[in-house]
Order: sequence, then C-alpha cells, then structure tokens
Amino acid sequence: MLQSITDLQYLSFSYNPTPTLRSKIKIFDFQTLYFKGFLSLNVLRYIYKHFKDFFIIQLSFSNYCIFITKYKNRLIEKNSDFVKLRLRNKDFIIVPRKSFRKLPGRPLSLNGFTISSILSLKNAGYSIRSISQLLGIPKSTVHYHLSKFQTGSSSNTPT
Repeated sequence: MLQSITDLQYLSFSYNPTPTLRSKIKIFDFQTLYFKGFLSLNVLRYIYKHFKDFFIIQLSFSNYCIFITKYKNRLIEKNSDFVKLRLRNKDFIIVPRKSFRKLPGRPLSLNGFTISSILSLKNAGYSIRSISQLLGIPKSTVHYHLSKFQTGSSSNTPT
C-alpha cells in the first residue's frame, strides 16, 4: 500500500525497463545475440551501451521482415541473408534466425558414386564413423544407405 505521495513518486522514478529488455536477449557466442521481440532503434542503443562486443543480432523471421521495412532508409547494406545498419559509428549485422538453422525437410539424395563408395569402404573394413569422416557426410546417412543395401540385397536372395 502507498503511504504518501512520495511513495508514488518513488515508484514512478524507480521504474527501470531494462530487466524486461534483458530477458528478451539471449547470448549465443562472443559476437552474436538473439533478440526476442521487435528490434527498434532504442533497443539497438541499449545493446550498443550494455553489450559492446556484440555486433551480430538474430531476429525471428517475421521481426526481421518488419525491421527491414521500417528502417529501410537507414540500412547501409542489404543482402539476401542479412542487413547492415550503422549506429554511433558501429556496424550491426541483423540476420533472420532461419539462416542459422538447417533447412527442414527431406535431406538431399546422394549420387550413385557416393553410395558405391560407402559400400566399397564398408566392404574394405572401415567403420561407419570413418566412412562419414572420409566422405564428409553424416553418420546417419552412411548407416541409412548401408541398412538399405543390406535389406535390399537380403530380400532379393532366394530362400
């Protein structure tokens, strides 16, 4: 309960919006942070002041599109993957969060040469891990094609 008008004045002057702003910021590495919410120039000033080492800011894709349309006249560089904005002699790179994720959906299929390489390396005694490292493909892909070949060849064999 408020005891006097001075208590009300104290509450109005002691309000600090930074805890809510700070809770919307997630730090990824030494230069990248993710901002959950709409990025405005005031938020950029806050990041400039409190997170001096960070210059890459990730946004959700919808907030990224809103940011581009709202501040298109202030952008230094606009690319298909990112935009660059200068604030107080510091360049910020703003990227959509989608560009950091792998694309969802079915993985790309391998060509016949790669599949035959997987099979020949396995017949030569290589492990799944070493095959994946040699060919530069995931272990799960190597395992999938080996199991596909083994089930395919066993179903074609007469019993």
